[in-house]
Amino acid sequence: MKWFKVIILFFVFNPKIYSQNDPKLSIFSFNPIMYNPAYAGSFDGLTINSIYSTQWVGFDGAPKTLLLSGHSILYNSNVGVGLDVISDKIGAVNENAINGNFAYHVNLSETIRLSLGLKAGVNLFNIDYNQFSIQDPNENDLADRNVSSNNLLIGTGAYLYNEKWALGFSVPNMLETKYLNDVNNQIANKKPYYFFTGAYKFELDEEIFLQPNFITRVTDGAPISTLVALNLNWEDKFVTSLNFEMDVSVGGFAGFRFFENFLAGYSYDISVNDFGRYNGGVHTFLLNYRLGDYWSKKKCACFTF
Repeated sequence: MKWFKVIILFFVFNPKIYSQNDPKLSIFSFNPIMYNPAYAGSFDGLTINSIYSTQWVGFDGAPKTLLLSGHSILYNSNVGVGLDVISDKIGAVNENAINGNFAYHVNLSETIRLSLGLKAGVNLFNIDYNQFSIQDPNENDLADRNVSSNNLLIGTGAYLYNEKWALGFSVPNMLETKYLNDVNNQIANKKPYYFFTGAYKFELDEEIFLQPNFITRVTDGAPISTLVALNLNWEDKFVTSLNFEMDVSVGGFAGFRFFENFLAGYSYDISVNDFGRYNGGVHTFLLNYRLGDYWSKKKCACFTF
């Protein structure tokens, strides 16, 4: 839709406007290492995730996000390591990032553990002006038609957990990122995001668990947002989730574990505000591979993602 392209153009060209938001997917609890490096190694083995999400179905140039991540605890140690890769595209703007994650886990008591983590990587930002219809190509110093920028990412996080509950705080990138064109004019800006997460696991019956989760995102210049999810795990074979963000969205997820090590799932979310009349919702697909419990570490209050 033409008017949607105009909106994207405005956000790209106005230097006072922030660049794309860091992705905050409704199935955030299935890929926690993306938000918090301290989560690396919280699971007892190796876990690998792939997530693909397409938002605002029906819009030309709507956001599409691909996430790949994996993490593990190192053998006979308290050190967790992980890797996450993000590819996020909206209209003519394309961002790609790759991050390494390091976490150190310590026992605060017989049941409670604390993990402190670091995240470091690089962000690749690109705008292809050839995708716009520009009447005067000399406006806004856009003669270069294509702008790329590479930026360093440095983040940190803390994760406190036991077998029943978990609390986390993180800043995936502490640096304010400014995107410049070839003549050093600022075309976009990204402020640090602060994430607060929490979860509690209720045992409803033998091998049936209900786990409420929340993630709150805070950043300068934007409203505080909180997404809540209610996850139900049945014998570690079938997982469902209902999620909502007040006055913003509501959705559901269903996943099934097969061959013991794989979990495949699908999530659908819709907008509950006026914007919902103009888009077809958000489709998200998950594939998880898990090889676990072979080092017998203390479990976290999560569904081992």
